[in-house]
Amino acid sequence: MLTQKVQNDKACFSSVGKPMKDHYATNFADSQRTQNLRQRLLKAVTLLDADLEIARTCVTQCREIERLGLSDGPQAVLAELEVYSSQMMSHKDIVTSLLEHSRGTMELLFKILEFRNSENIGRSAAALHKDVGLLRDVAFQSKEEGKAMTKLAQQNRSDTRSLKALSIIGTLYLPATFIATIFSSNLIQPRSTRDAVDDPHFVLADDFWLFVVVAIPLMVVTLAYTYWVEKWSR
Repeated sequence: MLTQKVQNDKACFSSVGKPMKDHYATNFADSQRTQNLRQRLLKAVTLLDADLEIARTCVTQCREIERLGLSDGPQAVLAELEVYSSQMMSHKDIVTSLLEHSRGTMELLFKILEFRNSENIGRSAAALHKDVGLLRDVAFQSKEEGKAMTKLAQQNRSDTRSLKALSIIGTLYLPATFIATIFSSNLIQPRSTRDAVDDPHFVLADDFWLFVVVAIPLMVVTLAYTYWVEKWSR
């Protein structure tokens, strides 16, 4: 009876839609407990029907014995059987009423669960739609960033080609620059002899070896420093 009352309170007072302050926590286990209660009530009705059938059979047999005059005192037994049958009928009416009430309780619990399930599905669909919108925005931003990265890569390739062209031009002019630097310095000087005044020629300066001694070590140091910087940056 306590289980029946608890399930009935959940079925009758559970809120749907917005939860109330005294909200009942209704779940599928409540429907299972109500169904188990209905099964026990059905067994009780079956047992009561069997008891009533036995009582009716006993009453019939007692009346037959009384009619045949085989016993002197069947009236007391008949009275007890009548009282017993009346009690069994009363119990059966109560159990049948509880069985019908439990059927309504279970149907109402199913409707509450169905309504709450529909609400949960609706909220899940709304959240999923919101998440889809966010994913769409993220995908659009990623697409725009991809376009920007592609444009930046194209610009980097263009800058690389320009730098490569400038490097090639600079490399082509290096020998001429080197020769012009040498001839414009005091390392090579024009000089003419007495016999060929009108035919001057270039001669190396006496200190030309200092240029070679200083330039080659500096070149080696520069190459070593460049190699070390590249290796360290990796």
